[in-house]
Amino acid sequence: MGQYYITVLQDSEGKWRSLHPHHYNNGLKLMEHSWVGNNYCNTVVKELEKVGPAFIAHIGGYAMDVMNNIPGNGSKSRLKNTYAKAWGKNRDYYFENPAAEDCHRDPVYICCPRTKTYLKYEFSRGDDWVVNDFMLLIAVGNGLGGGDYRGINEDRVGAWAFEKLHVQSEPPEGYTRIPTGMFREE
Repeated sequence: MGQYYITVLQDSEGKWRSLHPHHYNNGLKLMEHSWVGNNYCNTVVKELEKVGPAFIAHIGGYAMDVMNNIPGNGSKSRLKNTYAKAWGKNRDYYFENPAAEDCHRDPVYICCPRTKTYLKYEFSRGDDWVVNDFMLLIAVGNGLGGGDYRGINEDRVGAWAFEKLHVQSEPPEGYTRIPTGMFREE
């Protein structure tokens, strides 16, 4: 059966934002919306840019099934809280209408201070269908349902889930760049 995903952010002040792919006319399965140029993915990055450093994860509906595989750095309790914000009874989805020009912006750089790594995020890349590396880096629960990512570097999916990330306009000094196109379906 297919697994559905919702992105959840928690900013430095503790405020939660849950962004639902249907609000942006996208399918809920990971690979239905995780491609470069997608308005939902671009809105997630714009929201991260707007709120400043924030904990972020793209939570699959089956994510609780992998809870015992999460490292012990506080991520288990973060998974429970984040899962509740995405899928719980009292969820409240945040919506901001993306502007058409957002797909024609200059790239930004998404930074993970804990790992000293960054990713160049492109809002658009021509007409080719290209996997969105960022959405896979923050995905939790991959491999548990239909529509999940199957391909190169599958074991790296979720490497940035629950990390405190921020966006900036220039590459950060002293950080290692994660190569663009690290995820490609076979």
